[in-house]
Amino acid sequence: MINQPTVYLDPLLTDPRCDPREVQQAAVEEEERLSNTDWCICGKCVQMPTTEESVCCHEFQNIKEKFGEDTKCICEDPYVQESLVDREITIQLYRYGMSFLRKRFRSVAQMKESDFRKTAYRAFTMWVYGYLGPRRRRPIPACVVKHIREAFPSPDNTYMGFIYANSDGNAVDFY
Repeated sequence: MINQPTVYLDPLLTDPRCDPREVQQAAVEEEERLSNTDWCICGKCVQMPTTEESVCCHEFQNIKEKFGEDTKCICEDPYVQESLVDREITIQLYRYGMSFLRKRFRSVAQMKESDFRKTAYRAFTMWVYGYLGPRRRRPIPACVVKHIREAFPSPDNTYMGFIYANSDGNAVDFY
């Protein structure tokens, strides 16, 4: 018996029930999200470096449930517009979140803009989905990422971006 590489066991390629045209169409749609914002429905998204990050608030049912009657973008919601990017509220959320972890973190006086961003990203995710548990991440719409980055900009304009939990180390090591 000859061992074959696992790539040959990809069900999208080997399962007779999968239509190869659908697989090819999905790959084309992924590529079409890069280098443009044609996928944006709300009109406030920006280009993102990956297809996982190139998503609009209108693409998530949990987020659309938060829309008001005349809301065009989740960034118009008072929580996102004001509270999520309020420095004092973010500091309180940071203190609260760090109180559950065993590792020692920066004091509030030593917080960097990246700490504010990460805290705001977590707060948005909790607001939309509730507690997900460890290593269960969800992409945040590009419009919200833009809003948070404008409130807490990186001094060198370098951002980490979305990373699935299974593709990196322990998230607390990023602090």
